[in-house]
This record gives sequence, C-alpha cells and structure tokens, in this order.
Amino acid sequence: MLFNDQVTLCAFCNGRFYGGGFQISPKSKINDGLIDMVILPKVNRLFSPYYIYKILRKDLISCKDVVVKQVKECVITTPAAMNLDGEKKEAAKYHLVVQPKSLNLVI
Repeated sequence: MLFNDQVTLCAFCNGRFYGGGFQISPKSKINDGLIDMVILPKVNRLFSPYYIYKILRKDLISCKDVVVKQVKECVITTPAAMNLDGEKKEAAKYHLVVQPKSLNLVI
C-alpha cells in the first residue's frame, strides 16, 4: 500500500499537463511507461491559497508533505467520484494500468 489517508488532491499523471494546462507533475513523461501519482494529503483550508500558489508556480511536488510515486499500475479505493480526462466516473474502486507504446485514437 502506497498511501492510506484522506487527501485534498490526488492526481495520476501520464503527462506533465493537467486540467487546462496546470503542471501538477512537471517531471512526468508520456513515454516512460509509468503513472506519476501526486498526492496532497488533507490540509487545513487556511493553507489552500499556499498550495494553489505552488500549483500555479509548477512547484507543488517540492512541498514536503506532497507524496510523489511512479508506478506501472495501481488500485484506488474511494467513496468519491473521479475525474478522468474531464469525464466524471463513479465507482468504489479504480484500477489504473499503463499500456506501453499504445495510443487510442478516435476518428
């Protein structure tokens, strides 16, 4: 188990950009075969502006309380919905797997 606690932000990145151009995980590489997990544990609302500032400065991963791990696959169990490339997904369990050297193309 990599992480077991409440979170403020949890992002699983295969590339550097997220949600309209934010760089939550600036070291992510789309072709390395890994998912970069960026987890900000639950923080007090009073500190939210600080973390928003760090996200805007592309510097969230430098915060000592932020957890960053690289994995080939992971299972997430949560009662919360997930945003997957702009689509809301509702499930209790999510299984993320990297498919190396693949690209889904819809024409």
